[in-house]
Amino acid sequence: ENPGAPPQTTARLDRTRIHVLRERKQVSDRQLREAARVQLGPWRKLLAGNEQPTLGQLAAMATCLGAGVDELFLPN
Repeated sequence: ENPGAPPQTTARLDRTRIHVLRERKQVSDRQLREAARVQLGPWRKLLAGNEQPTLGQLAAMATCLGAGVDELFLPN
């Protein structure tokens, strides 16, 4: 199963917003990582903005959090 390619964007994940959404849905960090099929090291890089998630990972994260994909990013 191919998780997809990274989106062509300079947008960064909003760590604070993801944390708020996780708490609201009572989803642990580990559950979210597992839903997105991301190991711990790459997960840290994603949240730090050092790597871009694939579209498949974004979709899985958004579904797990009950949010839209656009809600996972910092505003421009």
